Amino acid sequence: MRNLLLILLLSLSFSAFGFDYLPANETEPPYHLYTDEKDKIIYIDFKSIKWNVSFVVIKDFDGKMVIKEDVTKLPVNLIYELDYSDFLAGEYSIELHSRSEILTRKLKLK
Repeated sequence: MRNLLLILLLSLSFSAFGFDYLPANETEPPYHLYTDEKDKIIYIDFKSIKWNVSFVVIKDFDGKMVIKEDVTKLPVNLIYELDYSDFLAGEYSIELHSRSEILTRKLKLK
C-alpha cells in the first residue's frame, strides 16, 4: 500500500510538470522511468531500485551501445537525468547494471 501511494505521488508530481510516467508491468523491471518528450530527457528513479546502479547503458534497436555512463559516484537516492536529444526516434533498451545484476527495459523514443 505504501509503495502504491509513493508511485501515485511520483506520477502526479511528474505529470504536473508535463512528464510521461511509464509504469512497470509484469514483464518490466521494478523501477520507475519517466520521459519528458518536450525537453528530450529520460528520468530514472534510482531510489526505486533495490541495489546500487553502477552503469546506465542505452542500446539501439540493433543492440549497438549508444551510451554508457558510470554512475557509481552519484547518490543512490536521486532521480537520474539522461538527455536523449541527439538520439534518433525508435526503439531502445535501457540497461541498469550493478555488480551482479542487469535490469533491462525497452523504450520507444519519438
